[in-house]
Amino acid sequence: MYGYFTNGTYDFIEKLKTKSNTTPFLLMHTDDSALAYYEAPQQTLFQESRDYDIIASIGNLHEEGVASLYYTPVTEEGTPIFELDYKQRIKHLANEAGFLGARVLKPMATGNYILFTLWSDEETYKMWRVQEDAFFPAQGKEDYIVKPPYEKTYIVGEKEEEEE
Repeated sequence: MYGYFTNGTYDFIEKLKTKSNTTPFLLMHTDDSALAYYEAPQQTLFQESRDYDIIASIGNLHEEGVASLYYTPVTEEGTPIFELDYKQRIKHLANEAGFLGARVLKPMATGNYILFTLWSDEETYKMWRVQEDAFFPAQGKEDYIVKPPYEKTYIVGEKEEEEE
């Protein structure tokens, strides 16, 4: 199975979602950016995409909640160790309050691995994140990390209507 991402404006991503027959189709956004993600066994339906092999998966994706994408640069030599390690680590997320799903995504071209976690809401994600900082790889902690990883979080689902 493969995971596909594309960027665009919120309106653009919303139109892609409407045209798509894919479920779940995650529309993720911040105040200033939007990102789409879906999974399928076939080629991407995006014209411009970042394609990933899903090497580990737990739980289900939902079209609402909070998503964390932890971008992790891994050395070529460290790839087997990283993959083995995180295939095991994500299994421990299943019992966390508010946890919905997780994926370990391997880039099909060059790029970073992504540890993708999905949570029911921002509060449960933040509570888990503060307690479980050791879950994530870090430069200096693991030899296979090339440079500092970084994280981006998104609201998943439709934007709330702004009151005028």
